[in-house]
Amino acid sequence: MTGTRRDYQKDLVGGVQDVWTSGERNALAVLATGGGKSVCLSHIVAAERGASCVIAHRQELVTQLSTHLGRWGVPHRIIAPRNVVRRIGELHRRELGKSWVDHGAMASVAGVDTLVSKSRAPLLSSWAQQVGLWVIDEAAHVLR
Repeated sequence: MTGTRRDYQKDLVGGVQDVWTSGERNALAVLATGGGKSVCLSHIVAAERGASCVIAHRQELVTQLSTHLGRWGVPHRIIAPRNVVRRIGELHRRELGKSWVDHGAMASVAGVDTLVSKSRAPLLSSWAQQVGLWVIDEAAHVLR
């Protein structure tokens, strides 16, 4: 894993890990705009040993999160339409020198529309049951 985190980003990641160590399953991490939430979540996902998934509500954010994971050297699958996966892989090669998209990786980035698609539900069901860490970007968009 490459990259540098600021002290407050280290504190945020440590705080999330402290919540999990205390036995809580859910943690909400908040940083101001431009504070480096993607850097923090990339670090958390990189440290996860089991299957993980970062969920975003727009394709632009799926692309951004995938690129951040690539910058941290985290191979990951992208759960999105094929053209989106192809476009992100090309972006990685241009910006990062190689594609970090790996269809067999433990880490994933997904668009919420793809995850809730009725046509994809049968294909994603067994995979989703294996995911132990769900990270939701822009949690304000989550409905009960």
